[in-house]
Amino acid sequence: MPIGQVKKTGLSCHLKWFEQHEILPLYKAGQFPNALCARFIPERPDVLAVAAYDGSKIIGMAGASADTPIMWQIGIDVEKNYRGRGVGTYLVTLLKNEIINRGKLPFYGTSLSNLHSWNIAINSGFIPAWLEVETVEQENYYPCN
Repeated sequence: MPIGQVKKTGLSCHLKWFEQHEILPLYKAGQFPNALCARFIPERPDVLAVAAYDGSKIIGMAGASADTPIMWQIGIDVEKNYRGRGVGTYLVTLLKNEIINRGKLPFYGTSLSNLHSWNIAINSGFIPAWLEVETVEQENYYPCN
């Protein structure tokens, strides 16, 4: 179970929450490839998102997809010029807490090589629970004898 309190950012930004039906128009922009799916996917729909705004510009968005009826996966995107200021951790923590309030179990998946994403997850109260390793078969690969 993820733990932790909401950490504030040093930015003066306002927030907007998006329920599932309000997320559909956001697919057209395509600017949140980690926070939202590329399109509506009935098997694991995006069900909730929160965005941080600097004026009228979205500077970060955390989204949750219902990967199972009880487990919602969190993703995050932060605009390049706003990274490293705590926006990602703030949004992920807010979304994690709201998912828990709705009686669901939040989880956060990331690549082993994405250290920045790992830091956001850990700073938002997540702890590593499992590791997935994948191998790729290559053509003309000859192991040493």
